[in-house]
Amino acid sequence: MDPEPSVGQDVAASASRSSRAGVDLDPLDIADDDMAWLDSLIRPEHQIRRDRLCPAGTIAACRP
Repeated sequence: MDPEPSVGQDVAASASRSSRAGVDLDPLDIADDDMAWLDSLIRPEHQIRRDRLCPAGTIAACRP
């Protein structure tokens, strides 16, 4: 028998979890204006992220 949690111990942290999944109710449409919207979210000083966005968008458009 496991001892009772002491005061201040997080009981939820001691529980085991096997998996977690979710569903996007409003997924982005890369073929639409969503690609431009995603590009606008990248800060100007993060050029490497912007360079990765176009190829990632191409891959995402091929695998809807």
